[in-house]
Amino acid sequence: MIILKELISYKNYFESIATSHVDIQGFVYHDTEEMMAGFKSKHNYPLMYLEPYSTRLQDQISDNYLGRKTGSLVIMKKSNSNEAPESIEAAAETIVCDIISKILKDYQAGDLVTEINGFNYDVIDPIFVDRLYGIRLEFNFHNPLPVAYNEAKWQ
Repeated sequence: MIILKELISYKNYFESIATSHVDIQGFVYHDTEEMMAGFKSKHNYPLMYLEPYSTRLQDQISDNYLGRKTGSLVIMKKSNSNEAPESIEAAAETIVCDIISKILKDYQAGDLVTEINGFNYDVIDPIFVDRLYGIRLEFNFHNPLPVAYNEAKWQ
């Protein structure tokens, strides 16, 4: 059973999706420096670029808080002179739909305990000067946060 409680379980779950999908050839997690440099390193494409999630606290009218999380990933591919950006985007959209179906299957089968929902995606193009095109998928999930005050942790 997979519970997305911290960044490492989040990264591991989506990395397992990337490595098990037959069309995804690479995986990068939160390498902002490389992203800003325009992916100068050699990567195989299509590539899944997983961004860390952001968390918004939601008070449950008690000492229980929910961490409302928003995660996102990008399926991208570098365009060559023979390949139209629209065909890259169409292939990336198919992969994104495959990822959504895998997440839903894992949740329905009980393999993924954390419910992921609120899926939406957008076409992105081009990223930096590398002629990278693709689809950015955003999704939501939540879990309780341990924010009860513990006096033993304070001097």
